[in-house]
Amino acid sequence: MSNYASLLSLLAYSTSTFECAFEIVLVLSTLASLSNIARVNELYPSIVTKMIQPRKYAARYYDLTGKVGAEFQLRGCELVILDRYAYRLSPSFIMAWHGCLLREPP
Repeated sequence: MSNYASLLSLLAYSTSTFECAFEIVLVLSTLASLSNIARVNELYPSIVTKMIQPRKYAARYYDLTGKVGAEFQLRGCELVILDRYAYRLSPSFIMAWHGCLLREPP
């Protein structure tokens, strides 16, 4: 199953059942999956979607970390599932969010 299909499955589950123990409040994506974000916006207009281009921060490793962390804090995120961003985030970011990350990089 692709990452996009997994995301849609999580979104469908979280919005269609009362037994769901989590709420998805934010979806961050890269430019490569911009069409996926458009689809999420179409199907789930109440969920905030943001696009952060990691290439824009390629020379400034900690700027990307700061931008992603600021989005998490702004939305009150308590648990975070990392996918494409995981390998681009600083060790200090990973430590700061340790215990809140459902998929940490190795």
